[in-house]
Amino acid sequence: MTIRRTFELVTGAYLLVAIALCVVTGYLFFNQRFLEESQRARFDSYLLADEVRQSSDKLTRFARLFVATGDERYRQYYNDMLALHAGEQVRPVNYARLYWDMLANKPEAPQVAPRAGLLRRMATGLKVSAGELALLSQADASSDSVVSIELTAMHAAKGKFDDGAGGFTKTGKPDRAKAVAALNDSTYNRLKAGVMQPLDEFVARIEERAGDAMARCQGRADLCVRLGGALVALLLALTLVSLDTYRHRISAPVVKLQEQTRGVAADIDRLADATRAVAEGDLSRSFATGTPRLDPKTRDEVADLARLHDSMISRLQETGGSIARVTAELHDRNLKLADLNDQKNEFVGMAAHDLRNPLAVFLGFTELMLKGHIGKLSDEQEQVVAVLRRDSEFMLGLVNDLLDVAKIESGTVNLDLKPVDLGALAEENVALNRLLADKNGVKLALKRPDDLPTLTLDRPKIWQVFNNLLSNAVKFSKPGTLTTVELTRVAGGVTIEVRDQGAGIPPNEMELLFKPFSRGTTTPVEGERCTGLGLVIVKKIVESHGGTIKVESKVGAGSTFTVFLPESGGVPGT
Repeated sequence: MTIRRTFELVTGAYLLVAIALCVVTGYLFFNQRFLEESQRARFDSYLLADEVRQSSDKLTRFARLFVATGDERYRQYYNDMLALHAGEQVRPVNYARLYWDMLANKPEAPQVAPRAGLLRRMATGLKVSAGELALLSQADASSDSVVSIELTAMHAAKGKFDDGAGGFTKTGKPDRAKAVAALNDSTYNRLKAGVMQPLDEFVARIEERAGDAMARCQGRADLCVRLGGALVALLLALTLVSLDTYRHRISAPVVKLQEQTRGVAADIDRLADATRAVAEGDLSRSFATGTPRLDPKTRDEVADLARLHDSMISRLQETGGSIARVTAELHDRNLKLADLNDQKNEFVGMAAHDLRNPLAVFLGFTELMLKGHIGKLSDEQEQVVAVLRRDSEFMLGLVNDLLDVAKIESGTVNLDLKPVDLGALAEENVALNRLLADKNGVKLALKRPDDLPTLTLDRPKIWQVFNNLLSNAVKFSKPGTLTTVELTRVAGGVTIEVRDQGAGIPPNEMELLFKPFSRGTTTPVEGERCTGLGLVIVKKIVESHGGTIKVESKVGAGSTFTVFLPESGGVPGT
């Protein structure tokens, strides 16, 4: 069986066990929720039964107090309590056994909340059974009989008696003794017991039902614990199988593969050395691999990889010879390409040189026409001539750049090296570009120390470097931003930093900056055209002086070009 198939089966088993554990955990969770709901219903049922008991006792108490004292407050409390339990009044906030005791001792009733309902309706909300609800109904019916006796006694205490039609319109002498006797005789006490007995049986049934629910929940919980233990044991067994497979079929073979890989890498290095030697013309170099084979016996992925390594080793020798032959051929072709490149540079130089003079003459004529030396131009003619002059300037700049690139690539650039005050050269260039900067609304700043050394440089060409970097910074900067030129003395020379606050250069376009005719997505603010050769010329000039140039940029924050020029300068005639 392959390693992949083994781990697919183990992973599938892991997944099934994990799903089973989730199911068991979820079952335990819902079992706990069921137990909590059962206990809550049990507690609420106790509260309901207790409230019925307390209500019956309070009604008896208020009736007896009224017939004994004649105090109308107790009759009012009695009537309010009846209305409350009949659903005719809202249920007070924090309604409990002490509510009526507190009410009897305070002149004002506690605040009430808009939550009305009968006791039977409350019991239905607790999801009690039909038999338990019947017990509550029986207690409620007995309570109605008790209430009837209490109402008759309270009316008798006021001199009002039953008229036989369900009312108390018959008047007579108040009979408190009869009222007191009615609330304390055996009939009354038997009816009171008829209220309490169903409530006791109701509580007993609730207790029995809660006990059964708890027993069922406990049984389900025990089952889940046993299943969970079995699943954890299965996970442990799967883990041991995975570790054994990893140790014997992956770890040990991979160690051997690593050793073989290091040997192959060393062979490839030797092959590369031989290839370089052949490319340089030394065709006597040979190559032979020294890495031993593994010759695996098993049939799995690691063994297949080992066999692939063995095949690689057997083909390295053949590949080395082929690469050597191809490299030799490429060497010959490179010589031919170099000769063609020289011819191209010579042609570009001749063509650009022949174009420069006519373009200069054409540019001169456009300047004469714009100044009115040839005749007054109309507004439309002046606009056309201005466009021709601008395009001629661009074409002349392009031709000059092409001449510079052709000279640099052909190796015919002659450096006129002389001592140069780099700080003064920077000031001149900043002053020259300030007109363009003011036009674009860009601020220029120059920072230079007083102890700059005098460098041996080709002044016109370094001036060209300054002008190109600074004009680019101004062209690509938005109005209101700052462009800074900073000269710093460092070990062995001077660095020139040109920092702008323009749009910045995207990371994927950085490598195109110093390639001929390359243009990025960032464009000059005023729409000026660029030849794509300026930075190429700058790099060649800096490197011909023995210096370096690098760029750092962040989109939206600007760019910084850093040029390093050594004190020794370049080599004259290069």
